[in-house]
Amino acid sequence: MTRQKKTKITNLPVDLQAQLHRKTWVQQEHDKAVKVHHDNIDRVRGLESKIESKLRRVSSIGDSIDLLKSTADRWQYEDFSDSQKEIIARVNHLPTEDIDVCDPAECQMYRYADGASILLERQIEICKNISELKADLESNTFDMSLNRMWKDSNEEMLGKKYDRLVKKGEITPPATQEIQEES
Repeated sequence: MTRQKKTKITNLPVDLQAQLHRKTWVQQEHDKAVKVHHDNIDRVRGLESKIESKLRRVSSIGDSIDLLKSTADRWQYEDFSDSQKEIIARVNHLPTEDIDVCDPAECQMYRYADGASILLERQIEICKNISELKADLESNTFDMSLNRMWKDSNEEMLGKKYDRLVKKGEITPPATQEIQEES
């Protein structure tokens, strides 16, 4: 059995080398455009996941706000006897001698109302964060990325771009490179 020589690109005729160089360049540019699109798909999925997670958090905080507000309302509108007010004051470490001046039930109501307002502020912060993520998402959506990929990976367009770059001298195909003589 005879061993076959491996064909090297330098063993090919110059015009075939130029064609192969062009095809290789076009394929590399095509692959780059596809990779950019796939990277953007990962970015879009990550942003959508973050947005979804934050929306769930806003919703669960809303449930907590509703619970705190309804509890505050119960404390506000409930009538307590003096002995019940004294128990409430002791449980919450409030002075029992000032029950007539500072109603412990009212103090409890404000605690729940304050908690609800703190959670509401947190909800607003999360909503602002969601709007920033949404703006980032809309700066390069999946559809925009897909259209750009189809445009940037078009082999006919890339062939023309290659020819223009060769004419400008930015790419040097093998046909214009010096061919070394085999010794």
